[in-house]
Amino acid sequence: LFPAALVRSALSRLPVRRGPRAAASRHLHAKKSDFDGKYGLPVFVGGSLFCIGTWVYTLKQYDLEHYVSPVGRVRPKSWKKE
Repeated sequence: LFPAALVRSALSRLPVRRGPRAAASRHLHAKKSDFDGKYGLPVFVGGSLFCIGTWVYTLKQYDLEHYVSPVGRVRPKSWKKE
């Protein structure tokens, strides 16, 4: 690896003329994507509504009357001494 590093170091010191092709390829990646600014809020709202809707549907499938606490609804039965 030492000779390769030496060659790379020597070549990096040479002046290299960059053509229009290199300059054009450099600017292709410089364009910043504005996807988040444009679609971020609608995607977030849509995902939130989907999540909430899924949970509401799932919880509606359970028979919640059986899982509610019976405190205040249950009355003791009258009993007789035998």
